[in-house]
Amino acid sequence: MLGELQREIAGGAPDRVDDARSDALSRIGLFMDVDRSYLFKFSKDRTEYRISHLWEAEGIQKDDVVRGVLLKEHFHWLAKTLLEKKRYFCLRGE
Repeated sequence: MLGELQREIAGGAPDRVDDARSDALSRIGLFMDVDRSYLFKFSKDRTEYRISHLWEAEGIQKDDVVRGVLLKEHFHWLAKTLLEKKRYFCLRGE
């Protein structure tokens, strides 16, 4: 599935990259049965990062907090994981 999504994003028209990323997040989120899926983007100096793309499942209350800038000093463990290009999954409790 991830390989297919990667090919669709890379092989798509440049003006459709954002739409393709959003579609991929939706498909991943639905497949994994999660509330949200995100793509993060770091600032050039890597001191802060923000969500560049966000998908939220239908019926999930919109979370305005996650739409702001996230400072590395507050979420250093997540920043470290992302800068090391590792995947991070946060599973919801049952």
